[in-house]
Amino acid sequence: MTEKRLHLTLLQKALLYVAVPLLCELCLLTAVTWFLYMSEQEATEAEHAKVIIAKTEDVIQKFFDVGFAYVAYDVKTNDLFGTRLNDVMSELPQGLQELQDLVSNDPGQSSIVKQVRAKTATALNILETRKASIERGGHLDISEALGLRAQLDAIVHELDGIVEESRIAQKRDPQAAERLKAIAKVLLLLGAIIGLIALLLVARFNAGTTKRLSILMHNSVQLGAGTSLAPLLSGDDEIARIDRVFHHAVDALTEAARKERAMIDNAADVICSIGESGTFTSVSPAAIKLWGYDPTELVGKDWRMVITADHAVQFDRFIKNIRTTGSDDVLEIKLLRKDGALADMRWSAHWSASDHSLFCVVYDVTERLEAERFKQQFSNMISHDLRTPLTAVQSTLELLAANVYGPLSEKAVSKVSRAKGNLDHTIKLINNLLDLEKMNTSTMQMQIRKTALKPMLDRCAAAVSPIAESRDVTIDLPDTEIALDLDEQRISQVVINLLGNALKFSPKSSIIKVDIEIDASQMKLTVSDQGPGIAVDKRAQIFERFLQLPSTRKSVEIFVGAKIEGTGLGLAICKAIVEAHGGEIGVDGAAGGGSAFWFWIPITGKTLAS
Repeated sequence: MTEKRLHLTLLQKALLYVAVPLLCELCLLTAVTWFLYMSEQEATEAEHAKVIIAKTEDVIQKFFDVGFAYVAYDVKTNDLFGTRLNDVMSELPQGLQELQDLVSNDPGQSSIVKQVRAKTATALNILETRKASIERGGHLDISEALGLRAQLDAIVHELDGIVEESRIAQKRDPQAAERLKAIAKVLLLLGAIIGLIALLLVARFNAGTTKRLSILMHNSVQLGAGTSLAPLLSGDDEIARIDRVFHHAVDALTEAARKERAMIDNAADVICSIGESGTFTSVSPAAIKLWGYDPTELVGKDWRMVITADHAVQFDRFIKNIRTTGSDDVLEIKLLRKDGALADMRWSAHWSASDHSLFCVVYDVTERLEAERFKQQFSNMISHDLRTPLTAVQSTLELLAANVYGPLSEKAVSKVSRAKGNLDHTIKLINNLLDLEKMNTSTMQMQIRKTALKPMLDRCAAAVSPIAESRDVTIDLPDTEIALDLDEQRISQVVINLLGNALKFSPKSSIIKVDIEIDASQMKLTVSDQGPGIAVDKRAQIFERFLQLPSTRKSVEIFVGAKIEGTGLGLAICKAIVEAHGGEIGVDGAAGGGSAFWFWIPITGKTLAS
């Protein structure tokens, strides 16, 4: 089967190309080693058998030497033959001991030698006795000589058995050793062939792997250059899978780049980059509409081409500050269009140290600034051209109601009272609008100073006491001696607004409870009423300007037994004031029903009034 059909992994290829031949080589090496060892053993045993034969024949010879020396000493008793007899008798046990050591690994031969040594010891004792007898003048008895001869023949016969056995082993062993050596040679040749095959397989594995890895490296270079990749690698090994993942990643990157390019090309804002030298390195097509320039007209040009000389120093400082601090920043500055017109642009910039470029998103804020200027003019108009004459009318109505210009008829008093109420409502709406505008434009100044909470809450309750008394509603204030750093006038405005809001939605003869919680970091004030409450999904909406809940307003009016009036700006103003203090405002359901409006502000300073 082909490699492609096998779907081999790199590990499997390594096992097939390297591990299997290596294992075969190891097996052959083991076999060759074993055969060589056996051959050496056979040769060693053959040499050992040769030594045993030589030693055995030497011992047999010594037995004959003892017999001849004894006969000679008996024939002619003198010191020369006596010394010779003593020498050969002493050499015989030593020779047997050496033979015993040689055959110690062969139980059969070792047993024969032990028996021979025992018989020899007996025979030597007899010879010693007879030698002493000869020295006293006696002679060898023929019967004793025959007996010693019989013992010698028996001993020699036993030793001949050892010699014969060793000679048989000596003849067999060289043939076995030769056969083992021949097998070892064949195995060595086979090992060389397998080794050559293994080298070829390793070379093929290395060539295939190296080539495929080089394709991966080539694809990496192609990706960086933005050119097409090499075709997908075949197979199912790790390299092929990496190549497929790489191709998929490149496809995903290409698609993401296409979408990003499409987003940039179709973005309403200008997206551009400025290099370290101050020249544009890229500009999106939106520059045609917003700046009047084609991107090709700007790339490679200095940013001063679109920034007027009056603002060049400011823009240069803007760029240097971003490069120095490494943080993002924004700048609103006038830009010179190609047609010579000026336009207000907001630059959001980010410095990339790795790319050595400033990346900017520039959008036109001319219409927004015009709207803000119109809003400011409108606020000024309301403040000076509308509120001032209305305040004069309010004063006139108050004088009429006080009969300063003479008594009024009952019908006239009713008309003046209604007109005054409508005018008060209008002036309150104007004041609320102006307050919101100040907060939105950050022109409202906070007067932060040490304020005792108890007197402030008493004044707030007194401000709404006429409404509370008319509805027989009790306001329960906390007894606290805490003084905090805050804007007393603005926080009082929040509390009065929350109390007034609670009074509007509280039924008669109910209780409005004010609670204060203080910890190490904040003060939380809660105004709880016994009104109908607010649905959970509506609680976040009530802090939006001009918003009242018409779907529930009618049911609330039935609940409290009175008409609900308001501008829808009170809670929005409360939210702006609290957030200007760095706090948060919200509403929860009160225990036992009703609503619990709360706000918290951070504590910047806190002392006990006592």
